[in-house]
Amino acid sequence: AAASPLPPIAATAGSAAAIAAASGPRTTLQAGAFFTEANARARVAKLAAAGIGNASVRPIQAGSRRVWQVRVGPLDGALEVDDMLERLRLAGVSDARRALD
Repeated sequence: AAASPLPPIAATAGSAAAIAAASGPRTTLQAGAFFTEANARARVAKLAAAGIGNASVRPIQAGSRRVWQVRVGPLDGALEVDDMLERLRLAGVSDARRALD
């Protein structure tokens, strides 16, 4: 009797997302930094209206000032990052970049 073929790797691991997550760190993008929380929350609302629902506000201290960063992610892999950068550009956020932390 012939041996049955091995299942695809993705099926063995559970999903392609599981493989992507196991293959490297996840990326977060910064989609703005504001001196007021209200402006940061307005950016998150604008992104949500454009179908980008994984944005959040993160307060940080920059010297003596409080800054509210708008973060999008986490994202898996270069294709997902590139796709999100394009979606952000189409939503009017042309200066989005990878977060360095």
